[in-house]
Amino acid sequence: MLATVGQWLPDLTGLTTQPTVFFLWILFFACAALIALYLSMDLRVNLYWEGPASKAMLVALLVVAYSLCSSMLLILNKVTVTYIPAPSFILCCQLGSCALFVKVAALAGMVDAEPLEWEKSKKFALIVFGFIGTLFSNITALQFVPVDTIICFRASTPILIAIIEFLYLGRELPCARSWASLVGVFGGVAAYTWHDINFTKMGYVWLGVWYTFTVFEIVYVKKVVDSVKMTTWSRTYYQNTLAFVPMLAITAFSGEVQVLAALTWKTKGVLLLCASCAGGVGMSYFSFALRAVISATLFSVIGNVCKVLTILTNLVIWDKHSNTMGTLALLGCLGAGSAYQQAPMRPVQGRAEEDSRKESLLAVKSESNL
Repeated sequence: MLATVGQWLPDLTGLTTQPTVFFLWILFFACAALIALYLSMDLRVNLYWEGPASKAMLVALLVVAYSLCSSMLLILNKVTVTYIPAPSFILCCQLGSCALFVKVAALAGMVDAEPLEWEKSKKFALIVFGFIGTLFSNITALQFVPVDTIICFRASTPILIAIIEFLYLGRELPCARSWASLVGVFGGVAAYTWHDINFTKMGYVWLGVWYTFTVFEIVYVKKVVDSVKMTTWSRTYYQNTLAFVPMLAITAFSGEVQVLAALTWKTKGVLLLCASCAGGVGMSYFSFALRAVISATLFSVIGNVCKVLTILTNLVIWDKHSNTMGTLALLGCLGAGSAYQQAPMRPVQGRAEEDSRKESLLAVKSESNL
C-alpha cells in the first residue's frame, strides 16, 4: 500500500521521490495526532489519575500530542502557502473549521464546550489579538524565510519569557543549569543568524513582528488560563470563534481576494489546505491543554525542542534552508533547550499555582471521560 501511495504522492505534492518518503512520515504523524485528539475526547481505558505517576503520564501525553501537531502544522503551512499564496485566507479556513468542529462536537455531546458569553469574551479579546498577530506574522514570514529560521528565533523566546514570569507571574528565576541552557540557545541563535544564507530585510522585519506577538501570546494566555476557569474545549472554541471575524476582515482588505480570484485551484492545494485545517484543530486544543499544566517558559522550551522532526523534514524536502554550520547551530539550540528545568513558583504564588494545576489536570481527566 505504501508503495502505491509513493507512486502518486509525488504528482500530488510536487515533491521528488526521496522527499516523498519524509512527506509520508508527516502524514503518519498527522494521523497519530488526530488519533490522540480523538482519544483525549473519548478515553475509556482503566487508568488511575490520582497519583503523581498518572499526572506525569497525562502531561507526557499532552507534550507528545502537542509536539506532533506543532511540527506537522508548521510544515503543512509552509507547503500550503506555496500553492495558495494567501496566508490570511489559509488562517481564516483553519479558524473557521476549528470553531465549527468544536461547535458540532459540543452539540453532539462529544465534548464540553461553553457557548459564547460576553464577560468571558472580553477576557479573551487580548488572547485573540495575540493569537491572530502570531499566526498572521508567522505564515507571512514563511513567505520570506525558511522554516528553520523561524524555529531558531523561537528558540530564544524562553530567555525573555523567564524574566517576564519572574517580574509579573510570581515565578522564581531559573537555576544556574537553566540559565546555561538559555544562554546556549541564545548562542545558537547568534551563530545561526551569522550563517543564514537566506537573509532578506523584509523577512527579518516579519520575524521581529512575529517574535513580539509570540512572547506576548505565550505569557498572556498562561495568565488567562490560570485565572479564568473553563474547559480546554471551551477555550479552543472561544479563541477560534472570536478570531475568525477579524481574520476574515484581514483577508478581505489585504488584497487576497484578488489573489484567490486569479488563482488556478488544484487538487493538491485543496488537499493541503484541508490537512492544515485538521492540524489546526489538534494544535489549538493541545496547546491550551498543555499550557494549563506547565509554566509559560517550559511551554516555550517544549515548543522549541519538538521542532527536531520539522528540521529534518525541511532539510530533505526543500533546498531553502541554512548551510551546514547554520544547521549545526540550530541543532545546538535545541540541544541546549532540552536541558532547561522549570523554575518553581515563589512560596505564596506556588501554592496557588499548584492548586490551579491540580484543577487543570482534573478538568482534562473529566473531559477525557465524556
